[in-house]
Amino acid sequence: MKVLSFGVFLDGGTFKITTDEGIFYVDKRGSSSTKGKMFKDYPKSDNSNMVNDFEIFSQVVSALDEYKSELFQTDIDDWLNQFGIISLLFP
Repeated sequence: MKVLSFGVFLDGGTFKITTDEGIFYVDKRGSSSTKGKMFKDYPKSDNSNMVNDFEIFSQVVSALDEYKSELFQTDIDDWLNQFGIISLLFP
């Protein structure tokens, strides 16, 4: 997997990660009930496209670790350094 682009929404921190295998979103909004969760494509209202597969999550994280962004590198590094997030996703 390779990251093609990375963006941050102005909603309080939703990340959009575009890869060669699809688009993933990470909910970083403080007031959200799905904070820290990853979704394949834009999050559906019923959360049915939440990524619950550790292997897919790991592939996205690994690909993002290889990606460099002049504009968003601080956001990327901060998120990658919060690997406590994995225990929240996959208890």
